[in-house]
Amino acid sequence: MIGYSMGGVQLLNYLGWTKIDERIKAGVSISVPTHIATSAEVLKQGFNRVYLKNFTIDIKRKLKHKAAQFPDFVNRDQIDKISSFDEVDQYFTAPLHGFASREDYYERVSPEFSLPNITTPVLIINSLDDPFLGERCYPRTIAKNSAFVYLETPKYGGHCAFPLRDSMYSYAEKRAYDFFESL
Repeated sequence: MIGYSMGGVQLLNYLGWTKIDERIKAGVSISVPTHIATSAEVLKQGFNRVYLKNFTIDIKRKLKHKAAQFPDFVNRDQIDKISSFDEVDQYFTAPLHGFASREDYYERVSPEFSLPNITTPVLIINSLDDPFLGERCYPRTIAKNSAFVYLETPKYGGHCAFPLRDSMYSYAEKRAYDFFESL
């Protein structure tokens, strides 16, 4: 299995918190925020603020669409009051998914806490220049002490990019293939 970004979060939590299907032999998580709160803070810094502002506008538009579809679940009036991504997570993401608060959501969804339970080989590829990842998104100690969690931190790759010259595949795709082949 392969997961990118928040899909990588879901993959790592699946491998760490549930009884996995026996057909799953390995996983690769790419550009994964293993500590959600750290990533949320990094997104508020520097040029990331431009991305976050646009992302918040896009989420508000999607929430309005969902409010029309599901008026009993999404408060349309609250959408118009959103001024930050923190508020999206506090007033929509967390409660709609059964979490007490944004902080509760960040804590319980962060793979940092499921990684020690993983017993299926998994490769995490997080580039050092990923603008969405903070220091806690590089679980070096866990990878060092685990027989199943492998961490690779290439110098370049950005967030989910990992381009290679003269190749139709990215570095992450090639590494995922090589990792699966090695098992």
